[in-house]
Amino acid sequence: MRWSLPIAALALLLASPAPAAAAERCGGPAVAGGAPPVVFVVLDGNHSAETESGRAYPLPVARPARGIPVVSSYCPVTAGGAVRRFPPGLDAGLRRMAISDSAVCRSPGGLRTDSCLLARLADAGAVVLPFSYAGSALEPTPAGAVFSFTGYDNPDSIQPPEVSVARLEAMVASIERTWPATAIVVGAHSNGGMVAEAMWEQRAAARRLGNLVRVYTWDSPINGIANCLLGGALLGDLLGEKIGSSRAVAAEWCRRWGDRDAHDARIIELSRDGSFVAAGAPNDATYANGPLSGGGELRPQLVYRCPDDGSRADSPCIASPPSLVGPTPTCDAAGPGLFGVSGHDLVRVCPRIVRHQLATVVAATDDRMAAVPACGAAPRPRPGTIALDCAADGAVVRDLRWSSWRFAGAVGTGVLECRRASRTRCAYRTPRRVRVELSAPTPCARARRFAYGTARVPRVRTARRHRTVLVGALGCTRR
Repeated sequence: MRWSLPIAALALLLASPAPAAAAERCGGPAVAGGAPPVVFVVLDGNHSAETESGRAYPLPVARPARGIPVVSSYCPVTAGGAVRRFPPGLDAGLRRMAISDSAVCRSPGGLRTDSCLLARLADAGAVVLPFSYAGSALEPTPAGAVFSFTGYDNPDSIQPPEVSVARLEAMVASIERTWPATAIVVGAHSNGGMVAEAMWEQRAAARRLGNLVRVYTWDSPINGIANCLLGGALLGDLLGEKIGSSRAVAAEWCRRWGDRDAHDARIIELSRDGSFVAAGAPNDATYANGPLSGGGELRPQLVYRCPDDGSRADSPCIASPPSLVGPTPTCDAAGPGLFGVSGHDLVRVCPRIVRHQLATVVAATDDRMAAVPACGAAPRPRPGTIALDCAADGAVVRDLRWSSWRFAGAVGTGVLECRRASRTRCAYRTPRRVRVELSAPTPCARARRFAYGTARVPRVRTARRHRTVLVGALGCTRR
């Protein structure tokens, strides 16, 4: 099954300011038919650890088994403002997601901003589950689904990447088996992003994304790092792998850095459905070009469509989508930061990046849609007509009837009219009923919303008198 998400919740959320605050803005997880509409899986990178193992019910249950705690809220603070403690196995990962050593979620106004991602996800009703490098899984029980987490330490976080990828794949597959109708979003920090990207790439290349609707990487070496041998083999081996990384991780950094242009081309091709997003921050010291840092500046973190040294945050080579860069000085690691957060953690609290992830999650809980029916028009729910050419007498598809409308794509049938201005591409002289496919959900340039970026009409007779695919770039409204 290919899972996808509707657009309208993205459009409404990104176009709207943050909702008014209440005493505790974070709510409990949403439930429909005994399962949540969306699970957000979070990965940490090197040096992360959660040594406690544990089992917990990620949703409230009527009769929990003795000794298994229940998570009733994923809000990082209680109604009284105290830091919330989560059950063993979940606590460290979720608190790191809230940047627990800063004021980002605890200060007045923290929960009300687009910086405390965990609070916003909780407010949207998401279930948030941390990944374990030693193994984690969701399993059905008579009382309700139970999440099992095996404690891990730093050596586990720098194990051979293929081991970590297999364990992430196993965790995602366990969620799909237990909650078959639940969408899965992954957010992964630092080297965890390299693991998440590899898992996504395997699924995308095999065309089996399943319930995995989107993967986000945060300041992650998806293209490897320039100083791969120094950053990995030297520090890891000489210091007993207490800091740095293992030889296997270093080898993967080197492989990706040497293959970065071809690798990014593959990402762009595989992410036409918008299922992968790389988020980065300029001037992160982790990727500085000094002798004892990773090197490469932005180039390790983002997806590029042409060779580039990664030194400019406004480089035309950055492929956006599928890349996001926080555009404000507060989201530059050399700037003042946000709520006391700067450096390698900064990307996780940048408002634009948080909003993008929140919009994806909200879309899983909302059945409304949005698309661009005509060039320059505002996105609308399930339009009856879509223009494939911006010319006044260009090709249009009218009388549309939609059989599927989800985040990664929509499918319908309609009547194609190859009007005069479009005859160089479309050879039909009388209207024909055709299949229409929408894809590439794209964040609009000025409006805080998403819209499908591409419309495809397969098996259309073209001016060369053979059947091919007619493609129209829908674009975004600028209002």
